Amino acid sequence: MPSGKGSWYSQYLGHYHWIDREDEPNSCALGCPDWAQGVSFYDRKTLGKWFLVTAPNGVQSLEQQTEIGPHPRTGRKIDVSAVAAERFGYSPRNFPTDKIFSWMATDPPEEVADLMPRRQAIAFANRRKEKENT
Repeated sequence: MPSGKGSWYSQYLGHYHWIDREDEPNSCALGCPDWAQGVSFYDRKTLGKWFLVTAPNGVQSLEQQTEIGPHPRTGRKIDVSAVAAERFGYSPRNFPTDKIFSWMATDPPEEVADLMPRRQAIAFANRRKEKENT
């Protein structure tokens, strides 16, 4: 299972207010809004693909690659969007920057598998919101 140092990116107002001054809002490579983002790898070939990601705290989450990065010069292998960071149970103050995350490729969720990747991101994010509100 691949693994490597992680960091976070993007904007999100959820339980916490996440502000990444180096990332323009809603600017991810997949073209989805920040609230529908997942994770980022420095590999354009896997953009839009799905991964089961395990955070350093042991929490697992199904995430889609919605962005390209981090650059190899950072020494990091994965960037976690702010909205995904909250799914892992983190805040901007306790996110484990440079700690080890692991991931493995997986199929897209059944309920969005017939959609194009950008639409998958938005539809699955909406589904997660609905589950939170029930």
